[in-house]
Amino acid sequence: MDLIGTLSSQLGMTPDQAKGLAGGLLGVVNGAVHHSAGPDAAGQLQAAIPELKNWMQTAAAHQGGAAPAGGNGDLLGVLGSMLGGAQGGNLAAQLQGCGAATAMTTVLAKYGVKPEQMAAVAPVLGQFLQHRMGADGAQSILGQLLPKLTGAAQGQASGSLGGIASMLGGLFGKK
Repeated sequence: MDLIGTLSSQLGMTPDQAKGLAGGLLGVVNGAVHHSAGPDAAGQLQAAIPELKNWMQTAAAHQGGAAPAGGNGDLLGVLGSMLGGAQGGNLAAQLQGCGAATAMTTVLAKYGVKPEQMAAVAPVLGQFLQHRMGADGAQSILGQLLPKLTGAAQGQASGSLGGIASMLGGLFGKK
């Protein structure tokens, strides 16, 4: 599955913007999984998506952040730079509770994705994860993230984000 081509055509953005959007959204997923399930689970996601680091660096560059170079351990630093320079404990705090939902909303907004377009992003992201990781692997990864998104949807996140969480969950039978 060509995630960049699909996002680019569905959202009317350049391939470079689609790389940044994919890097931002999957970076939040990776960070949330790293925070919730640990580095091994995040490593599985990174192994399934070898271009993730490049996409996250594209996202950081679009946001004017300086993306660190180096190994996979730098991915959280890249994510922090994308989300406004948050590092260390601040990034961990952003990924707890509704922080992952807020981070995803921030990434979508920075790329000009309108609320009515948000609903198109979730199934594409879910299908991409399923294609790369298999149904069980994707369900495991999304299982780490969905409680953060649905918890936020009940609290302070917008209805569109709640719809994204519902659609991601619906792809794999999770609510």
